[in-house]
Amino acid sequence: SGSPASAGNLILIGDSEGKLHAVDRGTGREAWTFNTRATINGAPAILGGKAFVGGADGTLFAVDLATGGVKWSYSPAEQYTPGAIWASPAAGDGKVFFNSADGKTYALDAETGSQLWVFDTGRELRSSPVYSDGLVFVGAYEGLFLALDARTGRKTWGGGAGGPVGTARVSDGVVYFGAWDGLVQAVRLKGVIPLWKYGAGESVTTAPTIA
Repeated sequence: SGSPASAGNLILIGDSEGKLHAVDRGTGREAWTFNTRATINGAPAILGGKAFVGGADGTLFAVDLATGGVKWSYSPAEQYTPGAIWASPAAGDGKVFFNSADGKTYALDAETGSQLWVFDTGRELRSSPVYSDGLVFVGAYEGLFLALDARTGRKTWGGGAGGPVGTARVSDGVVYFGAWDGLVQAVRLKGVIPLWKYGAGESVTTAPTIA
């Protein structure tokens, strides 16, 4: 279920029982465990001495990296089944972002957990948001790739694909994403027109890896 993340001397990983494990990267010994009580998918996001992790019940937690204690938790006011967090959150510029199966991208204050904005894509989201340079990138189920202003949540630009779009990756001012139409696209952070497209031949269901 969960994917690992590193934070200083800790390796963090979630499990299907809803537990977030913090393991000393040098010794392999457990530092602490936090129980979200819902299956954890994806990797925690790390910012400001906290790990941000969400689960299948749709709740996002901020966990103190030093102690494993909860700093705050957030659940969307309006939920329906499934309202789960199926992928990794993202964090940056004092904010944490997550996609929900209710079709919305949420932005919260990383210190307090207060809701800052919500963007509704209209369809279930299973991709992870990606933060870079004041923008939040979201791959949507209906075949749209969205760049949202991280401060306001307003759409800055968007691109299209012939199927659901997955999680993106950013490097050197370029964002890369794949879709179920079998295409991988590269687009500049501030632009709409792709730099290039690559046909993989089959549905692209994972995030690109940049080496």
